[in-house]
Amino acid sequence: MTTKERVIVSAYTGIRMCDMDLIEAYVQEKLGRPVLSNEWGDQRFHEIVQAMVAEDFLMLCE
Repeated sequence: MTTKERVIVSAYTGIRMCDMDLIEAYVQEKLGRPVLSNEWGDQRFHEIVQAMVAEDFLMLCE
C-alpha cells in the first residue's frame, strides 16, 4: 500500500495508518480550510471528512 493510499484510508476510517501530518494535510486540502486540533475528536467532523474523501476511498476499493 502506498503512502497516499494509507492517508486516504486513514482519513476515511479514522484509523491512523501513517503520520498524522500527512493525514491533516490531505484533509485540509479536501476541506479547503485549516483543521483545528479539537475537531479531530468530533463525530460530526469525522462524518464530514468521510463524505469529502469517500470518492478517493471507493476508488481504492475497485
